[in-house]
Amino acid sequence: MKSILLLFLFATTSIYSQINFQKGYFINKENQKVNCLIENKDWIKTPEIFRYKLTDNDKVLTAVLKDQQELRIFNTDLFYVKVKLNQDLKDKNGDIIKVKGDFVFFKVLLKGEGSLFEYGNDDTYFFYKLKNDELKFLPIPVKKSKTKDIIESKKFRSELFKNLKCDNFSVNTFRELNYMRYDLTKLFMDYNSCIDSDSEDYYSKRTRTIFSLKLTAGLNFHPSLSNNYNYSYDFSHSGGGVGFVLDDGSVDFDSQTNFAFGGELEVLLPINKNKWSVFISPNYQSISDLSGSKTINQYGVSYDYKIDISSISIIELPFGIRYYMNLRESLQIFTHLAVATNIIVSSEYSQELEEPGPTFPTELEDDNNKNYNIFFGAGVNFNKFIVGLNYYFVKNVRGDKTLNINSNGAISIYSSFVIF
Repeated sequence: MKSILLLFLFATTSIYSQINFQKGYFINKENQKVNCLIENKDWIKTPEIFRYKLTDNDKVLTAVLKDQQELRIFNTDLFYVKVKLNQDLKDKNGDIIKVKGDFVFFKVLLKGEGSLFEYGNDDTYFFYKLKNDELKFLPIPVKKSKTKDIIESKKFRSELFKNLKCDNFSVNTFRELNYMRYDLTKLFMDYNSCIDSDSEDYYSKRTRTIFSLKLTAGLNFHPSLSNNYNYSYDFSHSGGGVGFVLDDGSVDFDSQTNFAFGGELEVLLPINKNKWSVFISPNYQSISDLSGSKTINQYGVSYDYKIDISSISIIELPFGIRYYMNLRESLQIFTHLAVATNIIVSSEYSQELEEPGPTFPTELEDDNNKNYNIFFGAGVNFNKFIVGLNYYFVKNVRGDKTLNINSNGAISIYSSFVIF
């Protein structure tokens, strides 16, 4: 399992090195605006450094954010401005984390007559500005009671109720307001609309969670198929002094190819420009027309194990993680790693362990192997059409306690169509 994870990490980090530059600008400490292409890493926290180039063909340069006045990447929510604090900034416990006069970078969420800013540390803090007023800190909505318990504070709601004057606002507008980006941005958007002020909503340009539904179909190639079985035999009645013994074995089958079809629900995560996702991909497949036998020799006694499989139908239920790399706007390649469980829909098979005689009773025993698969895959996504390949490090289909079909090394080639 460790080697599988290392393979997946190697593949994703290799393609992760692809650089994505977008149009933007920064204003340096000399107050000069530099229009350029900036590497978009879809930062969760305010970056300390950023990389840029003046044109597509120029070399990549690195700049330190604290030496700049402003940084923006167009058509994203990545917009940062340097601000001098006009008061101490305190955390939930009342401890000072930034002192008055410090320069910090705020992320701009919305600009207008009413503007909203965010400062990210271990916690998130919001600031706002009305017209030509000074920047104001929006109190963080917790405080300590006399017993040191954290309780909710309504101070930030009462402050906004007092300062945001709009005929459309009522007490109920602020009563359920949360100290969150979405709630506060919406409030300031409504405020600007109420006072006939234009707004530039940068928060709406953020990377969002995206849900995708797909239809899938493919071929499974099983170069190696076998049934692993456990059995017991009892020589205690033979006079040989051997007693009761447990053992195991396997019967190999011919290679086989079968069809699979199903669907996939994928959730593109709101990080790194939706390059990471999680997915569940149920699909129907079957194994059929397998037969084999094996002669077992124990202490001079021979007896046969036989198995005939007419069909075993399963629903494979993979859960996985996927990483995308954008080659261009409509073309992506991806890798993924998944673990699947197999749900038996129907089965028709027989197996028999021959008894050499009444003094040598034999019996098939419970096989403790798990009913799961592990596979690594890669593919290409072009518009709504996808072609991919999966390699199964582990593939076990367990029919009942005495049947375990092993198909490690199986390969699946599939195609998908994106419904939405």
